[in-house]
Amino acid sequence: PSPPSAHASTVTTSRPASAASFLGSDAGTAASDDAEAVELPLGARVRCTTQAGQLEGTLRYQGHPLFASGVWCGVELDDPCGKNDGSVNNERYFNCEPNHGIFVRYSSVHVLGSAGGGGAPSAAAAGP
Repeated sequence: PSPPSAHASTVTTSRPASAASFLGSDAGTAASDDAEAVELPLGARVRCTTQAGQLEGTLRYQGHPLFASGVWCGVELDDPCGKNDGSVNNERYFNCEPNHGIFVRYSSVHVLGSAGGGGAPSAAAAGP
């Protein structure tokens, strides 16, 4: 199958058991951001709340990936503290240098520099 689009995707498949190794310990939670998700601007500077702390980078993907349910964001990090290169389980979502990519739940991403703080509502930390 072709890679998901850069915007919200409607692909629905079962999640492989190994997804947690790419995402962090909250990858299996049942929380869904679908009802509150709004489309964030690709290319925007964002701050992500993760188990590793606050990380900054550029939003490269938002949608429903094959590896987990709910709305996820792919972020190209400024520093090599991520877990991937924009792909998970041989599925490419965006391109970046190795260890510069992470996927976090929509609710863990906040757009920087927009009026009123922008981005998704505050929520508990998500895994990288």
